[in-house]
Amino acid sequence: MIPSRGLHALKSIAPHVRIQTRNISIARTIPSRSQLRVATPFITQPSIIATTAIASAKFRRNASTAPTSQPETITNTSPLPNIDTLTLDDIDFSTPGVPTQEGIGYLKEIGLDFGWGPTAIIEWTIEHLHISAGLPWWGSIAVAAALFRVLTFPLFLRSAHSAAKQNALHSIFDPINERLKQFQKEGNMAAAQAETQKLMAARRKAGIGLTDMLIPAVVQGVVGFCSFRLLRAMSVLPVPGLRDGGFSWLTDLTVPDGFLIVPTFLAITTHVMIRLGGETGSSTTMNPTMQKLLFWGMPTLIFAVTIFQPGALCVWFGVSTFMALLQTFVLQSNSTRRIFGLPPVYKKPKSAQPTGNTFVGPQPSQGYTRPTYQAPNLRRSKNESKIIDTTLAEPKGATPKSSNTTSKKTSLLTQMTSSVTDTVKNYNAENKEKRLKQLETKRKEDAIRQAFERRRQS
Repeated sequence: MIPSRGLHALKSIAPHVRIQTRNISIARTIPSRSQLRVATPFITQPSIIATTAIASAKFRRNASTAPTSQPETITNTSPLPNIDTLTLDDIDFSTPGVPTQEGIGYLKEIGLDFGWGPTAIIEWTIEHLHISAGLPWWGSIAVAAALFRVLTFPLFLRSAHSAAKQNALHSIFDPINERLKQFQKEGNMAAAQAETQKLMAARRKAGIGLTDMLIPAVVQGVVGFCSFRLLRAMSVLPVPGLRDGGFSWLTDLTVPDGFLIVPTFLAITTHVMIRLGGETGSSTTMNPTMQKLLFWGMPTLIFAVTIFQPGALCVWFGVSTFMALLQTFVLQSNSTRRIFGLPPVYKKPKSAQPTGNTFVGPQPSQGYTRPTYQAPNLRRSKNESKIIDTTLAEPKGATPKSSNTTSKKTSLLTQMTSSVTDTVKNYNAENKEKRLKQLETKRKEDAIRQAFERRRQS
């Protein structure tokens, strides 16, 4: 069958219809009136489509016929280093902008800036001792630790003064504390508050200040924490000079003490210092359980902590603990305490109770345990034929029994006489007051009776 011309016409029209439909479907939004006023051709206009198609066809024709250029080859003239002969000495580890020469402000420039607090003061001291005085790093750390110990010594003098009074008056404070604990267990808060006020009044009267005893511990704690913070940061960074700024067996201050010499020294020094009475040099009156805990628990804890700390921290705390031990010896001396105007160290008297065996043997000072024989004293009298008096000899230095008896009788008579006299005086005073009251009452009754009689007669 021969197709008709109408079908050929439809075939030629169909592509134009599809192009127009595609152009209409890609229009995103309907333009507003303001946009319609702008004389801007749209992509859907047939003239624009035809121009774009002609330009693209021309570009494809030119691109297909233009000769292609060869890419440039990059040649490396410097040969690569041999890996077998490469060492760490050939590598430059210096960071741009970081100072390599030590000077004042060197620690802050490498990143150890702690502002203006106590840590910054310790940093300033260590840096100036190292730069200005020319000390090595371990020497500047040790001198700084000793210097801060000397600066806090006056605070420990005040604490030692109050601690000595506190220990000397424990016989007065202990009963009050026991009653206070008992009332707190029973829940009697009024009585507990009264005992607390009594305890505070007794301490105030004795001149004992709890603040003076707490301030040195707080200040020393702040100094210890700030030094730990600074030296730990210097070791972790690390400061280049600390790697070879040590001494003897501890040459690298950024690593712990491998021989455990400094931690052992710290533990022994702490044990001796606590046994001597602490940093104030005053013996404390604590129970045996607390004593054992402080004597052995504290040194063990210090040893367990310091074995993992860098050498810089070990140097600081070693010197600080040694200075504390010297301070304890100084404050234990009575001559030194007299120089600083401190009361003598209180020594707790030994208990009279037997500690071991129940039986206690006789003491040499007890005269009755050493009797001596004396011949019978024969005395003749008129009434009696014979009187035999056998007595034990009195020990040397002992007063005669008769004199002791006489003195006791005299004292008893004096006490009885004074008590009787006081009783009589009190009795007379009470009777006099009673008689005066009776006379006053009788006078009032007579006056009332007379007034009543006059009123009745009138």
